[in-house]
Amino acid sequence: MNATKTQPLTIEEFNVISDIFSQAITGELIGMSNFASLTDTIDDPHEKMEAVEHANSERMHAEVFTAYAQKKNLKVNINLNGEYWGNVRKQFLSYARQKDFIACLFIQEVILESFAVSMYTDVGNALGGEAGEIFLRIAEEEKEHLDHSTDILREEMRKDPAG
Repeated sequence: MNATKTQPLTIEEFNVISDIFSQAITGELIGMSNFASLTDTIDDPHEKMEAVEHANSERMHAEVFTAYAQKKNLKVNINLNGEYWGNVRKQFLSYARQKDFIACLFIQEVILESFAVSMYTDVGNALGGEAGEIFLRIAEEEKEHLDHSTDILREEMRKDPAG
């Protein structure tokens, strides 16, 4: 499915692409909110600033996806309280209230960022063109988030393998 083909999209293609952008924007907004909430679980000032930086990165991703969707008049539906995204956020917040930084990091970085990298890479390759380039570029940025969090989780595992 190439979003840049010269023929008009079928209604099915338009709906699928609209849904993909809807999910990407919603996921980025959930990630932004999670990173913002994560700051309350962090004592280290540097790591607290990193969380804010990551929240801003997720916001910028949402803005890029939104701008493209608007440019192409896609029918975007952002539902932060939908069954999937609402549950992800609810679980994240339950651990954030407990100040469980590692559980929050696992949800946000291992689960959500891995999902984003996988989805964005596949979608980017399938769509091609400008839309594909956007998804592939953001997938690479999400990989950087994964690398950072993986380093933190490995260090925590080294310090307390049983915990």
